[in-house]
Amino acid sequence: MFVSASYTSHKSEATVIFNSSVQLTDPEEFELSRLETLLGARHYVFLNDKSSIFLEAGSAFDFDFKTNITGAGISESRLNENKVNFAVLAGLGYSYNQKLYSRVNYYFDQNILTFLASYKNSLSRLSITIGYKL
Repeated sequence: MFVSASYTSHKSEATVIFNSSVQLTDPEEFELSRLETLLGARHYVFLNDKSSIFLEAGSAFDFDFKTNITGAGISESRLNENKVNFAVLAGLGYSYNQKLYSRVNYYFDQNILTFLASYKNSLSRLSITIGYKL
């Protein structure tokens, strides 16, 4: 089992299409900062006394503390409605001497803003982590 926490930040620009007849021509800017907490299970396959590879699966609970959308006509109060997001992840990693490790995790599609769930507002991501266990 594992638990970890990290800070993530995302910024992008897109054109919003509400339906086939209404399209906003100015690009919308989206900025997101969050604290991510991972909870999951890891399975090690030992290659020798010091090296191992591992597979992991788990859940990410993201606590948003900054969300900005400019140009979409969404009020600030709507942005604060969804402060916790949930994602499923799968990963692969390598560990040396059970101290030094690196891993790659893929986070499957996650709705960023639940009040816009009828519109495509999902985020899938890939993360690369290098760490040292104390």
